[in-house]
Order: sequence, then structure tokens, then C-alpha cells
Amino acid sequence: MAAAPVAPMTGQAVADLYDAFAGYPLRSTIEGCAHCVTEADQAALRSAPLPELTAESLSRFGFKALTTWGDVDDLRHFLPRMLEIAVTDDGWDLHATFVKLATARWWDWPDGERRAIERYADALWLHVLTLMPTSRSAADVLDAFGTAFEDLTPFLVIWRAEATEPARCQLADLLLNRPSGLDSHLADWLAEPETRQAIEAGFFAAGSPDAARLLSDAYDVLGR
Repeated sequence: MAAAPVAPMTGQAVADLYDAFAGYPLRSTIEGCAHCVTEADQAALRSAPLPELTAESLSRFGFKALTTWGDVDDLRHFLPRMLEIAVTDDGWDLHATFVKLATARWWDWPDGERRAIERYADALWLHVLTLMPTSRSAADVLDAFGTAFEDLTPFLVIWRAEATEPARCQLADLLLNRPSGLDSHLADWLAEPETRQAIEAGFFAAGSPDAARLLSDAYDVLGR
């Protein structure tokens, strides 16, 4: 799977997650559907200390949690490692993880846990905006956030404020590959004049032919 360096802010946010959820130990038995969860699946969750569990060891739990395997406290135990993996492994299903958070109604959790999740989301978002869309899609991350955050405005404000080539290329990528079911609030935000201005400024400051081409194509889309 593709990996990217971890920014200091992201590393601190992950450390905060481990601190916030340290009170949820690995239980001796994690109840699961006998037809869906095998002994090998159970063993995978105990194959290493939490910070060393691999994406392969956790992926099935990440998919089955709260439906046919484990409860909210089990999710809380593994959550720091799941979200840590999501920082550097774009093969991790971040969308599914945030769906689980929404199912667990994370907004009703204790303040310290909520704040840790919010700090993580902010840090991950800033990290993704330092990457070109060929490395990690900001649109995909925003889509994942949309399953668990009622208001995406804070992330959009950060995006527009980041006057860097990667952030503007991420914006161009969304314009060129906008999904058919795009959130209406996000669609309205993209239609604002500031979007065109950001794309135009990015084109004239582009540091490579590929970036210039991407931004030019996005500008043409806005002009239609």
C-alpha cells in the first residue's frame, strides 16, 4: 500500500488518541458471530501489542466491528491503531472507520475522547493537503469525514486557506473527478468565486507541467 511520511502534528494527534482511549483494554473475549469470525480472526487481534498490529491483522475487525464482532468499547480499544494506520496507508478503509464512529455516536462520548478524534481529523486533513492527489485523495478523506461530521465547513475553510500547490491540485482533482452524488454544501462551496481564484492562482504559480495541466483542466471545467 502507498505510504507517506508522518507530519509531527499528525504524530502528536495519534499519540493523543492512544492517551484518550487507554482506559479500554483488550478483553479476554471479543464476542463475534460464530459464522463470520474465525479463531484465526480472533488470534490476529492478539498477534502483537496494539501499536504494532498490522493493517492485515485489523482490517477484518475494522469491517465487522459493531455489527457482527465486538461492541463500542472494543472499537475504542483498537481505534487509535486503526486511525494511526490510516495516516500512512491509503489502502486502509478510512471511510469504513468513520462509519463505525458514526454508528457508535462518537459525538456522545466523553469530552477527552471527542477532542482527540477532532484533533486527529484536523491533523490528518492538514497532512493530506500537503500531498498531491496522486499520493492521497483529499476528496476521499473528506468523503470519509462526511460520514461522521455533521458540518464539513471547518475542513473547507482550512482547504481554501492552504495556498500551496498540493492543496490547489487536490481542489483541481475534485473538480475534475467530482462524484455524481456530491454533497450539496460542497457543490455550493466549489461554485464560489474563491474556488476559481484559487485554481487560477495555482496555475500561474505551478511548479511542474503536470500541475499546470491539472489546474488548467480544472479551470476549464469551472468556465463551462
